Amino acid sequence: MKSELTKRLQRLKLEYTPKEIVDLALLNVAVENFDVFKLYLKELKEYVELSSESNKISISSNILQLIIDYKNHSKNLKYRHNRSQSEKKKFAVVASLCTGDVLEVGCGSGDLSSYISMYGNRVFGIDIDPVAVEIARFKVWHFGLSDCFFDVVDANTNNIPIPDSSFDTVVLAEVLEHVKDPLKILMEAKRLCKSGGKIIISVPNGYRILSPDYLHIFNLDVLKELLSKIGVNEDDINWDDRVPDEWILCWFNNNKEDIKEKKDEDLAKYFLPPHPLEDLKGAGKVSIILPTYNGEKYIQESIDSILNQTYKNFEIIVVNDGSTDKTYEKLKPYIEREQIKYISQENKGKPCAINTALEFATGDYIWIFDDDDTALPRKLEVQMRHFLRKPHLDLIHTSSIYTDSSNKVPLLVWEPSEIEQNDLLKSLLHGCIFHGSTVLVKKEAFLKTGKYDERLIRVQDYDMWIRLVKNHCNVGKILLPTVTYRQHNKVRGSKENPIPVEKVAEATMEYEKIIFEKVYNEIPLSEIFPELKEENCNSGLRVSALIERAYAMARRRLFDYALNDLKEAFELAQKYYPVTITFRGIYFIKKFSEMLTHIENEEIKNMVTYFSLLIGNHDVRNFGKKGKITLSLCLITKDEEKNIARCINSVKDIVDEIVVVDTGSKDSTVEIAQSLGAKVIHAKWEDDYSKARNIAIENATSDWILFLDADEEIKKEDVGKIRPLLNDDTVEAYMFKIVNYGGASVSSGLTEIHYNFRLFRNNGKLKYVYPIHENLRNIEENRVPVFKNADVTILHYGYLSETRIEKNKTERYINMLLKYLMKHPNDKFQHGNLGVEYFNARDYKKALKHLLIATKGMNVNSYSAPRLLRYLIQTYTALKDYETALKLINDAKAYYIDIPDFKFLEGMLYVEQKRYKKAIEMFKECIAMGEYKGLFITMGGTGSYRARYMIAYCYEKLGRLHDAVKEYIEILKSNPNYQDVFVKLFDLFVQNEKPESVREFFDKYVDKRNPANFAILAKLYMNSGRFDIAKEYLDEVDMDIAGLNTLKGIACMGMKDYQKAIEFFDKEHEKAKSEALYHKILCHLILKELEMAKRILWEIEDSTDKKLFLTIIGEMKARYDEVKDSYFKLLEKLIQFGEFDLFNKLLKLYSGLFTRDDYVRYGHMMKDKGFDELAVAAYIKAADLNCEDSSVYRYLAKKALEQNMTDEALVFTARAFNIDRMDVDNYALMYKIYKVTGRNDEAERVSKSIKEIYPEIELEEIVQ
Repeated sequence: MKSELTKRLQRLKLEYTPKEIVDLALLNVAVENFDVFKLYLKELKEYVELSSESNKISISSNILQLIIDYKNHSKNLKYRHNRSQSEKKKFAVVASLCTGDVLEVGCGSGDLSSYISMYGNRVFGIDIDPVAVEIARFKVWHFGLSDCFFDVVDANTNNIPIPDSSFDTVVLAEVLEHVKDPLKILMEAKRLCKSGGKIIISVPNGYRILSPDYLHIFNLDVLKELLSKIGVNEDDINWDDRVPDEWILCWFNNNKEDIKEKKDEDLAKYFLPPHPLEDLKGAGKVSIILPTYNGEKYIQESIDSILNQTYKNFEIIVVNDGSTDKTYEKLKPYIEREQIKYISQENKGKPCAINTALEFATGDYIWIFDDDDTALPRKLEVQMRHFLRKPHLDLIHTSSIYTDSSNKVPLLVWEPSEIEQNDLLKSLLHGCIFHGSTVLVKKEAFLKTGKYDERLIRVQDYDMWIRLVKNHCNVGKILLPTVTYRQHNKVRGSKENPIPVEKVAEATMEYEKIIFEKVYNEIPLSEIFPELKEENCNSGLRVSALIERAYAMARRRLFDYALNDLKEAFELAQKYYPVTITFRGIYFIKKFSEMLTHIENEEIKNMVTYFSLLIGNHDVRNFGKKGKITLSLCLITKDEEKNIARCINSVKDIVDEIVVVDTGSKDSTVEIAQSLGAKVIHAKWEDDYSKARNIAIENATSDWILFLDADEEIKKEDVGKIRPLLNDDTVEAYMFKIVNYGGASVSSGLTEIHYNFRLFRNNGKLKYVYPIHENLRNIEENRVPVFKNADVTILHYGYLSETRIEKNKTERYINMLLKYLMKHPNDKFQHGNLGVEYFNARDYKKALKHLLIATKGMNVNSYSAPRLLRYLIQTYTALKDYETALKLINDAKAYYIDIPDFKFLEGMLYVEQKRYKKAIEMFKECIAMGEYKGLFITMGGTGSYRARYMIAYCYEKLGRLHDAVKEYIEILKSNPNYQDVFVKLFDLFVQNEKPESVREFFDKYVDKRNPANFAILAKLYMNSGRFDIAKEYLDEVDMDIAGLNTLKGIACMGMKDYQKAIEFFDKEHEKAKSEALYHKILCHLILKELEMAKRILWEIEDSTDKKLFLTIIGEMKARYDEVKDSYFKLLEKLIQFGEFDLFNKLLKLYSGLFTRDDYVRYGHMMKDKGFDELAVAAYIKAADLNCEDSSVYRYLAKKALEQNMTDEALVFTARAFNIDRMDVDNYALMYKIYKVTGRNDEAERVSKSIKEIYPEIELEEIVQ
């Protein structure tokens, strides 16, 4: 035996710390398994000084509780958490399916194994984790379960070392989602299961339960396909719908032909020996009393469950309380087989029947059992074993399973509360805390207490428990179900006092009145509240006790008793004012206050109101507070040198720790983080944001975690609001507002607002799920955290167009989401995210596909529903399916009545259709609505500045320039950093005003404190060719900021001073260095200094710009499709700088490879730069290749009309019209051509045609 233990210990101790092995040693001490204990400690001789008499080492119950408490075992929290109701109900169903010898693969810490054992099976459990196995072995010993065997086996990599066809049932519960190769595990299950045996599988249902530990996600189809690979036909799979919806449970019979009949052998030898259990011989006899009245429907099932007990020393006494149905016929076979003692009497009610049976009971223990309940086979075994262990106990009760009328569907797994012996009576004031059929009582305790109160047709057991506890009955509990408690519509009560189901609650109240009259008059207050017996008991304790008992009396409508207690409490409170009420007293004052609307007694109301005011003066905010509450800032990073300092600096003064998980930065991110005091953890990037985030959580040591992205910061005004939030004990997490900046810059006005969990407790339960667009969840209880909203705003810069392009975010996200959806095709949440990314990539057909999947059957009240609808509307608009887009808009407006986004989108749709008057009406409605204040994900500014901007834009398009300028200026006054506005104003002014006047205007209205505004104005002047004015603006910036020298260098390039430009580029630093090098290389190319350009090129990182430059100087020949974007960017810069020789050289390099889209792109560039002839030439080539851009044909038509080539103009207009028959500009141009050529009838027909589509459009106004 010892050699076998030694060998197996090697597996148990691998990779565990000395502290953990001490835990295992102590667990073995607790059950007097000293051989194993000494083997553990032998491995720990370097750490532990041993007593020479180690076999006499004992351990107190308090220390044992600390050992098995999850807080004292840092590595294995997941094995010691309280199971959720859905898990317990699932355990009950799985256990009910098991028969015979049962193998549980992946048994964990033995929770399901314990249930399976309770159903009378022999259980064998295996798991890869030795600590889990050791806890399972301890747990079944602790419950008192026999025939339970466990061992450590890695079924992932090895075959399970047990012979074929060994088990009647094989259970794979929550295993397949965790293993690398589910098919291998299933094949092993088939091998180990006997022919005709049962294989049971339980897995999480799709995405209803999310965990970062899952390797696979299952739904019905995936599971069917997997089972088909091991030869299981779909028709042979039994799908069990009794489990909660978040689980899938199925089973099938293992139909296989065994080569030869297998001899029975001792399976226990393949497992670790169980801890020794008490011998139940001589434990005592149990008298089981079963009173029945008209119990024909279920009584046989109840008796059979008793006869199936593994503990056999019992007698069954059935008292037929005057049944008028076929109860006797159902009992007759048991009477004839002498399996029950049968007593028949006239109907007098259940308590009288129990009293009758007690006179005939010969056992040492009494178990009173209902005729509609069933007992699990090991009920008596575990309770009798606990009586042997704890002989001082008089009563032991257990958990129970509430079921439906069929007794097959678990509705609730009820468990006893944690209540100290001294607190039992006060807890019994508020309800029955024992479930009757679970209770086993020593007979002598019954004899001391007396008979059941025969007045109580209902709740007689409640009365008995109060009396037993009053008589100092010692109570123990077992947190394992031993009975099922059937819920059905049988009439309760007696023949004289029948109680139908709908009257049970009312009847219960009346009978509880009888009980509580006795409680008030027969049990002194100090018996219920033992703390009142202490010599130094203060008045506050008595006041609190009186309030609590008064509440209990009022609940039973015993208002006179309640008033008596409240009066005494009031007098004490007045006499000893100020009196300190306990927290329990405060709780019941609040409960009392909630009940006042149902109480007519004014004196009671006044008393309760007084005490409510009294506790208002109690300072309870810091109750239970222990020292300073700490806060960790957590981030994950990769190449965030441009952002990380801003992020950390925004909160460094309020956090106690900074944890950065870096996933492979190649820039100076790590160095910057460390210089700011961060603890940097290096982790491999595995295409999983949740995994990286959870690594940060695991390395955080504070009480709370603030999780930010490196490209975020807390709004300056809100930083001070964060630490006070940590003092709220009622929440797990806080929801922060997040403003996502979009467009070219923060000042573009494009924002999206959403809310997310960013501040949460570091309690080991809250983790992130999903590899991308990750969510925070309580993974132990499979739910969102308990949260509150906080008035804290996060500013997020990661969606700015420059950042998305620089980091290639859109393409990266699309690839990650596609990879994820290959494995999880039914995840609507991620289909929605993929649709959004395709929209950002302007791949609208793919966006539509995934957005339709995401929104089908969508919960319209989910926080992200308006966002998905918004993108779906924008996608239909981009695809020019205006009818569908408008229908969706109208549906959304009707439902989300306080969100202006959908009216704004309607206005944008009208802008897309060039229906500017209609658009203005809608944008004005947006402004009237104002900004949305709720938690849905929405667009920022749709009820304010963005709507006003679009009104000004529409005025501009309608030719109402004065109104447009007036509106733009008003916006700029209230938001001087709104860059899109002053870009619009610049474009209007620079065409019509002197440069000095333009500058004077912007100096007046633009915020000079923001250097970015100077940069924007400088760029605008550069684009208009005024590099000199741009340089003047840049020279006014009196600070060293990244990018400033690059802009100054570009201004010098525009003024042909390339040497000076190079000097500025050499001064550039930090994040702008790469752009400076780009322009420096271009300077050398323009100056024909090819060797200098080459030298710099070989020093910089690979990019498409580098490949293009190397192609220009003849060092390589890059493919056109590879460098196309860099090519067009460089062409535009050469036009900007007026370097046409190099431009023509570059143009010849690839122009022979142009597609029609390239000709369109080139034509647009030429048109924008004022080279009309080159634009026409490019557009004609695009038209010859049948391009699909209607603006190309309109431009050609206008140029033809300018040359009086009206026939050609009509041909080009017709081609534009055929591409887009909904475009107002096509109708306007055709109308104009007909008018110019005097074809008024045709012009009128065109006007009527557009009015049929857009009734408000007046073509005559447009063409003026």
